[in-house]
Amino acid sequence: MKQFILFILIISPLYLGLGMIEAIAAESDGFSGRNYLKMESPVRTFYVNGFVQGMSIVRPMADEQAIVPWLSSCIERMGPMQFEKTLTDYIKQHPELQDARLDVLAFLAFKAECRKK
Repeated sequence: MKQFILFILIISPLYLGLGMIEAIAAESDGFSGRNYLKMESPVRTFYVNGFVQGMSIVRPMADEQAIVPWLSSCIERMGPMQFEKTLTDYIKQHPELQDARLDVLAFLAFKAECRKK
């Protein structure tokens, strides 16, 4: 896992250029669903995987009720490409939410996806 994160940190600036991330975030109050849809696929995968990994490290640092158990077990069965597909599909299916914060949209997308299973 550490190797994957290191890989992302090294490769993502090469794909994006550091200015592109800042330009997307500067267009609004931060990352939104609309901004996410403007990203290229490798960048989307990196973003969503980082979000999911961030949710995963909260558990040891917080009390047991900080992470919803069904969400934790659901994302363990998914991979980075499935993470991207889940979030992308959710945003496209809910155009009225495209200006919402991307972290909130990601949580809602995973919540909806995990309830299907």
